[in-house]
Formats: sequence, C-alpha cells, structure tokens
Amino acid sequence: MSSDKHVIDCGSSLTIANAAAIHQELLSAITSASSIELKADKVEKADMAGLQIFVALHKEVEKTGGKIIWDKPSDVLMQAGVTLGLSGFIGLSE
Repeated sequence: MSSDKHVIDCGSSLTIANAAAIHQELLSAITSASSIELKADKVEKADMAGLQIFVALHKEVEKTGGKIIWDKPSDVLMQAGVTLGLSGFIGLSE
C-alpha cells in the first residue's frame, strides 16, 4: 500500500442498487492508498447494504493502519448512519 490518498466521490446514492460498483472502487482504493477520502456531500439516499460496505472498508483500513476521511458527509448520510446504528463503525461519529 502506498502513502498516497485516494479520493472517492460517493455520488448521490449509497444503496444496494449500486453497492457492487462502490465495493469495486473501494477495493481498488484499499490496495493503492493508505488514506481514503470519501466525498459524500451529494448523498441523497443511503441504506443498510450501502453503508455495510463502509463497515468492511473501515475494518480493512484499520488492519493496515490507514485512514478514512469523510469529506462533508451530507445530512442524509449522517442521519442514515445514526438510524442504522452504523455511525461509529464507519467513522461518521467523529
């Protein structure tokens, strides 16, 4: 893993409908960077499947000593994290 930062635009939807695509992008980021920045200001929809991917990401990044940075998470994303009980697991509560 390099020391570079990988930036991912989360788009407007973090749901089961696009979970596979998000997962692939995150897998690529894990192998190419120690720091992953998630641009999340446009997120308008988020569900359990979409956020569970970030739980797995967090676990993998912690193993390697990397860092996840949420860039301006939308109110919708913040609320979904709270409602689903995942905020602490994906680093949204910081």
